[in-house]
Formats: sequence, structure tokens, C-alpha cells
Amino acid sequence: MQNIDLLLFYEHVTRELDVACLVKHFVETRHGLTVKIAHQYHGVAYALAHWTPRLVAIPFCYSDSARHYPFMYDWRRATYFNMAWEELLYPGNREAKMPRGIFETKHVLHHAWSAEYAALIQARGVLPEHIFINGNPTYTLYDAPYRFLFDDRATLAKRYGLDPRKRWIFFPENYNWAFYKEWRFNALEHEGLERQTMDRMKLFSRDSFRQAIEWCGARAARGDVEIILRPRPTTSLVEFQEAVAALCPALPANLHLNKEASVREWILASDVVLSSYSTSLIEAAVAGKPAYMLEPYPLPDALSANWHAHVPRINTLAEFERACLDTTPFENRLAAWARRTMMAHGDSISNLADHLAQLLQGNAKRPAIPARHTLVNPSVNRLHSFMRFEKRRIRGRAQRLTPHPPTTVYEKDVVSSNEIEERVARWAKLLATHNATLLGQSA
Repeated sequence: MQNIDLLLFYEHVTRELDVACLVKHFVETRHGLTVKIAHQYHGVAYALAHWTPRLVAIPFCYSDSARHYPFMYDWRRATYFNMAWEELLYPGNREAKMPRGIFETKHVLHHAWSAEYAALIQARGVLPEHIFINGNPTYTLYDAPYRFLFDDRATLAKRYGLDPRKRWIFFPENYNWAFYKEWRFNALEHEGLERQTMDRMKLFSRDSFRQAIEWCGARAARGDVEIILRPRPTTSLVEFQEAVAALCPALPANLHLNKEASVREWILASDVVLSSYSTSLIEAAVAGKPAYMLEPYPLPDALSANWHAHVPRINTLAEFERACLDTTPFENRLAAWARRTMMAHGDSISNLADHLAQLLQGNAKRPAIPARHTLVNPSVNRLHSFMRFEKRRIRGRAQRLTPHPPTTVYEKDVVSSNEIEERVARWAKLLATHNATLLGQSA
């Protein structure tokens, strides 16, 4: 068993792994600390069998502590840092994604992209001294030098058979409510969401998805653009292909259903980005790309977010056609808003690495170690909860140490330790080259 300083758990490769690799690089090279990276679900067994971390960064932290974070039975005395990878919430999912247990609000440190999110979780009981307001690391990846690591347009064109001379229209869909299964709706209802509200979001997403596929099919059939349609991370490619085939049986050659590469690479390589209410539109704007929100039907209040006010809307097929072909300069109001609210503290990746190192070095305040009863069901008798925790800790260890094969939800998200180390090395090489260039320019 190896004692390590920091363990970074990630959930989705395209959303989190590059940031995790960069944090690992900075923490190790600047501060001489030991950092490991593992998948939030499918890497737990290996991590428990091989490492004992002092600080554990987790992708999210809402409720049901021991169920979502089974490693807490073994690493209760570690410090936990919530990366909070979903902060741009809307009324329909806000309650489900707010920290609300004793452990989540009193014993966890929280990463915040903006003062607005920090205020939101403070209102739920998180102490101000447990919040690190830093900005969104994902958006930082669109700035130099980070953006230069990703595969360019020519590479993607060759790899996936696209014509680099045509306009590329990237559509990262997020009609998540149309794809949720009944068990998911039941679970969300149990967490406090109203079934009527969920039904409205499901109907809107289903109808909007159908209209979007019709528009994409009609535009792609003309052959003058390349449309890259990408399912959201938790929708399997097979499920997505079946849903599209039901609406567009004869798929045009220029309409590509693709879950390869990353959203970031496609945004950087494309000419236009279209989507639903997806936050990938903000990423596109930060990258300097025209970004449009498809709204063939009125957006329900439950799905509305404040940042939508800065995005141009597309309501008709004619507007869709113009957006695909328009090359005139545009006012990037969405990027201005994002940089003002979630990119105002400098390099958020570098800042994050230094903050985590400060926690490990004792230069930043850490919360108290949680009592056992806070990790199971604190509403019952404390002694009963203590005994329940110990019973689960002892009897469940064999199950926690049993590896589980990746589910379709994470079909692209479980990577080997060798792949992670190779990615860290690529980032290190890019940064070294960049720093050498800057040094040469200043000489």
C-alpha cells in the first residue's frame, strides 16, 4: 500500500481528464508531492488496493455520501475536495445537484467557478472558508498555451473522413431529458423534483431533438457542409444512433454521429457550434466561435439559465440555414460574460494545483474529519449509525475491492494508467516548449 498526497478522481474524460493531468503535472513538479488519477467508479477497486491518499478530489458532492463515495469507508480521515464539475445549473436540476448532507456541507472543501455559485452553496450551509473561488478550468484550456495540444482540423479531417474545405458545423447535443430511463425519473423524484416538471422537460427535449435531427439531416443532405453530431457523455453511441435512425433512416453522408475525440477538439476545429441548452455553447464562445442555441419550441422555465440571455437563438429552419453559412463578424456577448464571471482569476488550472498543494502543506484551512454517523444516515440514532458504518466498512470491503467492467455510460471514460501518464507527459512537453519560447523572446 502506497501513501500518496493527492488522488484525483474523474468521471468523464473529455470534461475532466486534461485538467486532472495538468494539475498532477503542476503539483508534482512545483511542490514535489505525489499525485495519482483514477476513474470515479471503475478505478475505485484499484485505488483502494494500492493507495492511501491524504487529499481526495471528487467530481461532484451532493448527497448519499457512502453510496456515491464507497472509498470513504476506508479513507474517512482523508480531506475531500469537491471539484464541482456541474455549476451552471437550471431550475430543473438545481435541487438535485446541491450539497445537502452533513458531510457535504460541513466536511468537504468546494471548488467554485464564480461568486454566484459560491453564494448558492453557502445558502445551503457550506461554510465560506470551505469554498475556493477560482474560475472554470475547462474554459482555461481554450487559451494559450493549453489550446495548442489538441488535434487540429487537418488531423480530425483525415482521421474521420471529413472535408476540411467545407464549413464544419459541430452539434454537441444535450437533450438529456429525452434519454433518461424511468428509474432515473423515479430517483430524481425521490430527491425532490416534481414529476410534472420533469415531464415538461422530457416533452420539450424529445420534440426539440426530433426537430434538430430533421434540420441537420436536411442541411447535410445538400453536401456543402460537414455536420458533426455528438451525443452527451452519458448517452451511449449505440443508443444515440438508434434514436437518430428512428428519425432519419437514410443518414446523409455529411452528417456524422461521432463520440470520438473531445468536445474541445471539435469546437476548436469547427466553424460554427450549435446546441440546445448545453453549456458547450459557452466553451465555443470562449474559443471565439459563433455559437447558437436551437429553440424550435419555447424553452420551459425549468430549463432556463441566466447565461441563455447572451446566446443568439435559432427558432426556424431558415435561421438554422443562415447560422450554418454565415461568415460575417459577430458580437461575442457570451464570451464576454463567461470571462467576466468565470475567468477573472487568471489561470484557473495553475491556481487549482497550487491551492491543492497548499492544503497538503498545511497552508490552507481544512475541515474537520467527519464522524462515522454523518456518512450513512445521520437522521437516526448516532450509535446506530456508527454501528451501521462499521458493519458496512468491514463486510463491504471485499466488494469495494472487486473491479467492475465499464458500463455503456462510461464507454469512453475508463483509460489505463499508462494512457494517463502519456497524457501528462504530452502536457509537460507542451508547457516546456511554450516556456522555452517565452524565454527566448525575452532574451
